[in-house]
Amino acid sequence: MRQGQDLREQIIALAALPDDRIGLAEAALTIARSEYPDLDASRYVKQLNDMAARLKSRIENISTPEGRIAEMNRFLFEEEGFSGNRTDYYDPRNSFLNDVLDRKLGIPITLSIVYIDVGRRADLPLYGIGFPGHFLTGLLTDKGRIFIDPFDDGKVLTEDDCRRMWHGRPSGSRTFKPSFLNPAWPKQILVRLLRNLKAVYWHLSEEMKAIWMTEWILIFDPNAVPEIKERGFFYEAIGDVKGAVRDLQKYLELAPAAEDEELVTATIERLRGTKSTIH
Repeated sequence: MRQGQDLREQIIALAALPDDRIGLAEAALTIARSEYPDLDASRYVKQLNDMAARLKSRIENISTPEGRIAEMNRFLFEEEGFSGNRTDYYDPRNSFLNDVLDRKLGIPITLSIVYIDVGRRADLPLYGIGFPGHFLTGLLTDKGRIFIDPFDDGKVLTEDDCRRMWHGRPSGSRTFKPSFLNPAWPKQILVRLLRNLKAVYWHLSEEMKAIWMTEWILIFDPNAVPEIKERGFFYEAIGDVKGAVRDLQKYLELAPAAEDEELVTATIERLRGTKSTIH
């Protein structure tokens, strides 16, 4: 229990920082302490620094952004051996940055964190893109934006490529929006990472850790609609009627056209007729 409280305090401290003061890799390593409480973050920061120093010496005399990206891809994916874990995509280790750095395997968001962090330390101003269903990385140049897929060995994409990727996914029946390719700020990236971990923990039946992830998401984003509803039902399960009603009401305020509006409304009315059982 104390471990969870200590981590929660670290998350609160992170959330209080402006985005431009958040070290993305360091924050991801803090989140990884949910699984590895004794994790030595300095070891992994040193690994990132060492990779960035080697990369910087190789790209500093390359004049074009495209050339720098090509060299970075050779370095990370051919020489260092990073790759997307296509055979066991939902392995929880894919979501912990320390495991990704140890195993050289990850999912789009964690490989993007490595890509962004190493690139920035080597003076490449990379940024995250919260593309639905498949996190990407971007680089703004004098000629426009370059889109990069670290899960696919750093493949460079055009906007049309991203559009085709969207329409090729099961969830891609909705209209493609150019905003899908907007930059993601560090806190947005961390919330997405936490959502991945929440799903992993539920799948592993580690409910308390999944609840930690829900709480941490709400620390970063107090109006995160799915998590507000989930916390409301969690409060109901432990007998905290006041907390449950508060969260479920807020959920309906933030999502007035929700498909489950009737169910949530009925739950609120039922709870109002009961008493809290927690002490």
